[in-house]
Amino acid sequence: MKKNLIIGMLVAVALLASSVAMAGKTPMFTIAPSAFDANIVDDNVVFTWSDSGFYKYSVDVDIPQDIYTASYSFSTDKNDPSVCVYNGTTLLYDCSLIVPLSAFVWDTDADPITDPVPIYGTAYAKVKALDPPGKKDFNQHNAFSETDTFVLVAPAP
Repeated sequence: MKKNLIIGMLVAVALLASSVAMAGKTPMFTIAPSAFDANIVDDNVVFTWSDSGFYKYSVDVDIPQDIYTASYSFSTDKNDPSVCVYNGTTLLYDCSLIVPLSAFVWDTDADPITDPVPIYGTAYAKVKALDPPGKKDFNQHNAFSETDTFVLVAPAP
């Protein structure tokens, strides 16, 4: 009986230790980027946010449809001068990412010959900081900004 109790406790400790190890390290960035905004300007969606000192960002966009949700992810690198504009170490402008409206399409039949279908509707966008080079050192479940919405409207016939 005592032997079974000891074996049971060892198994429980081993299971607990393995579940903690499988969970991965905690997110690198627990503070989300602030002042996130998404606006349609001409033929683009312009995403802006305040730089929080992070190296790389991911803007995620979900557009719910009748039977599925179209999801998109766009990554940015702060060292690209078109993303965050600095004068030395002083931020001159908020960070931004410009995505053409033509990027919001959905390949409905996985046929490379037919064109993808444009997606229309209310889009829900958010941004988070990333920790390059990826999941090697930390998982990427970092905090997202508040969600902002924009509407992709079908052109008039």
